[in-house]
Amino acid sequence: MTDAAVTDESPQDGDRKSKGTAAKTRTVESRVRNKPRPAIIALAIALIVTAGLAAAYIYTSTGRTMEVYTAASSIARGDVIEVGDLTTVEIPDNQAIPSFGLSERENMLGQTAVVDIPEGTLISPNNIATDAGLAQGQSIVGISFTPNQLPPYPLVSGDPVRIVDTPVTQGDPPAGTPASIAATIVAVRFDDVSGNTVVAVSVDTFSSSALAARAATGRVALVLDAIAPPAPAAEPEAEAEPTTEPTTPTEPTTAPGDAAPEGE
Repeated sequence: MTDAAVTDESPQDGDRKSKGTAAKTRTVESRVRNKPRPAIIALAIALIVTAGLAAAYIYTSTGRTMEVYTAASSIARGDVIEVGDLTTVEIPDNQAIPSFGLSERENMLGQTAVVDIPEGTLISPNNIATDAGLAQGQSIVGISFTPNQLPPYPLVSGDPVRIVDTPVTQGDPPAGTPASIAATIVAVRFDDVSGNTVVAVSVDTFSSSALAARAATGRVALVLDAIAPPAPAAEPEAEAEPTTEPTTPTEPTTAPGDAAPEGE
């Protein structure tokens, strides 16, 4: 409700010429009622509800945690994971962090650390595996290949390959079969700086030194071989049924000295 003062100046009748113009002030009270608009009320309610829901989401998302396993003490590469190696810690459950939850403990026990795991580090599929990844008598050699030294085919861990000696650039091909070393791919990584593909291969320890020396020259190429199918399982041999041959009766034989004398 508002009060407004309005001044109305009007000349009085019959006195315009003699008395001039006289000002007559009237105060007019006007009462204005401000009616709320339904659209504004609805918008305000919507904003309040939205703000409440956003606050509730932020509170619940930041307050929820989950328990995951970490290393209770430092674990060396090659050690087998045991119950005493594990402890738990809480982390926000809305973060995509590789880890093992409480219900996955059995998936960890008996696994082998593939890297050194310092105390307090999260246990994840990135640092444990079924084995250490390197068998006894095997070595890993890293080789950098240009696109011309690789087949245009995806390379994955476990592929059987041969690292073949190549001649110098624009040199003549060898007269005989070039030397090569059989290997198995362990990992493949693309180098953004050089544009080369770095391939880690597993070879027998005896050949690792020769392969590393050849890789340093850059005069090698990778040949991808087919994976040999598994040998079929040998079928168990059927047991031979015993065969019985018919026996013929034999006449008793008498020695010459046992013959009965004639005439008896």
